[in-house]
Amino acid sequence: MAILAPGQLVRHRQFGTGKVLASPVAGAVRVYFDIIASTEMVRVVDLEFVGPVQTAAPTPPPPVAPPSEKTVQQELPRLTVECLRQGLPPPGKLIDWTVGHVAARAAVAGAIKRAEGGSASVLSVRALYGQGKSHLGRLAGELALSRGFALFNAELDGKGTTLADGIGLLDALFSSVQLPPNGADDDHRIRGLGAILRRASRASGPRGLRLERFAPFLTDTRWLDSEEAIGVVEGFLCGRQSKTAAVVELNRVGVYLSPAALSLNSGRLDQRRKNQVEHLGCVVDLCTRAGARGAMIVIDEFDHDFLGPTGKLETKAEMLFALAEACLGLPVVLIFLTTTPLSFLTGLITTFAEVELDSFSDAAIESIVNRTVDAFADAYPSPVFARGRSSLFNGLLAKFRAEYERDGWGPRFVIRATIEACEVARGQQLRSLADVVL
Repeated sequence: MAILAPGQLVRHRQFGTGKVLASPVAGAVRVYFDIIASTEMVRVVDLEFVGPVQTAAPTPPPPVAPPSEKTVQQELPRLTVECLRQGLPPPGKLIDWTVGHVAARAAVAGAIKRAEGGSASVLSVRALYGQGKSHLGRLAGELALSRGFALFNAELDGKGTTLADGIGLLDALFSSVQLPPNGADDDHRIRGLGAILRRASRASGPRGLRLERFAPFLTDTRWLDSEEAIGVVEGFLCGRQSKTAAVVELNRVGVYLSPAALSLNSGRLDQRRKNQVEHLGCVVDLCTRAGARGAMIVIDEFDHDFLGPTGKLETKAEMLFALAEACLGLPVVLIFLTTTPLSFLTGLITTFAEVELDSFSDAAIESIVNRTVDAFADAYPSPVFARGRSSLFNGLLAKFRAEYERDGWGPRFVIRATIEACEVARGQQLRSLADVVL
């Protein structure tokens, strides 16, 4: 038998084929056997030499051809249907799939125009569930980005993200902030505090008194690609992490906080709240230094937190007023999306306005049905979608009026029901949409 060495293949009459792991010692050798998936110490005399390990070169994977233009054009309509099924506008089609809301859209456009002139606005958009509040919030955000504004988003849940202490709220706003596209900027990471600091660090000119506390972050940019460091800064600014803890963490990556920076986790609650909203104003200033014309802040599910079962109503109201005051004098649009009236804020916040989403007319609902059928027909062509649309619309209208109150349903429900009807007509090979049993 050949002299055994690590890596050789051998065969054992009981354990089968295996690979030698080490040189023999005292007539025994350690072998890994594939059949039993175990390493055993066996006698050399019980092994049969098979040969050296065969290390064949790995077969390269076959090249993957990019999808053809024809394939892409076939898949886009199906992507549209799946987005609509989930209650989301298709990519790049947000405005195309917006129906109604004329007054609210005008209010948002007016608030953006005032912000372009340097004046802040606080806007409450009210509607019942399913009527399109979140959709309008996304539409407002798209409009703000197209006008050169930075965009902040937060959704309150009454627990971690709440007005009660502001930490979760500010954390959500700082991590979600999005800068408007900049064609001259090769930095594709335009979302989050790190993107703002990267752009702001390249800006020239005086920073102003309020941004002096960010001087260490804007002058030494070696750490800006560290997600860990960015997370520490976000945690410090929203108050989740104390100054002492932040200094220790940032020192490890060579960043040193300015002595002017405030410790948000110490002192009275009202002082911490003041520092939090002041930091929000600083980040808005950073956005303008990074090239934005202003900022839009959209806070969804406002009443879910403000009027929820968690209490602390007075504390939440104080945070609300602090947010509004922090926006004064800044090019900011602050939007609350809610199901309940916030008219008690009128007079308390000078820049406050409230608008209610328009209810959907029968004509608007019919337009939604026709557009949904068109989208489904593009994805899954069939002559059935050209017949019986009026009957389908009348049937859906009667169904929803019977099952829901008139204001309890909106486009989301109509779109999903229309898609289900189209799937039934296609799957059962019906002659007309009028034959669908709703």
